Amino acid sequence: MLFRSLLKKEEWFEVIFTYLNFSRAEKIGVPKFRENSLEHTLADQVVLSDLIIDPNSLQVGDLKFRVLTLALLPEGSTRASMIDEFTKFPFHFWISQNLKTLDQKKELSKLEINRRVAHSMASGSNNVSDIESESQFEHIETLIREHHEGSEKIVMFDFNVIIYHGPKTNQSLPSAI
Repeated sequence: MLFRSLLKKEEWFEVIFTYLNFSRAEKIGVPKFRENSLEHTLADQVVLSDLIIDPNSLQVGDLKFRVLTLALLPEGSTRASMIDEFTKFPFHFWISQNLKTLDQKKELSKLEINRRVAHSMASGSNNVSDIESESQFEHIETLIREHHEGSEKIVMFDFNVIIYHGPKTNQSLPSAI
């Protein structure tokens, strides 16, 4: 079970510093946060590593990163099966999953517009129907009905995999991913 907790300024600084200076934090440790320093801004205090950006990856210090966002899962896969596949990767990774409940009224009005479009596409002209549009129309109708019954909420969901490697590994980040 997950619980939220309020981080103190020093804890937040440690999280940011460690993320942006992983190798340095492992070797030297995290410096003390200077809260009321005029000569050292927060940016000056947390970014102490070189940053190299290329089209396929991002390198911060000694670590090279690549982010994969899974908007749609491969056919026949679940999130659990994808995570199981990620555990077989020969390199390190982090998983970041975000879930946000959207404004239900706005999303319902968007669904209503999509329903009207799908209905007009399904009806077609001269009584010619489009099977794919009919299926989409039925799906949207079901979503709207379940939303009105209170059994469904409209949410935004994303699933990101951050793969990385350091100088001590002989592997490079896979370019095929």
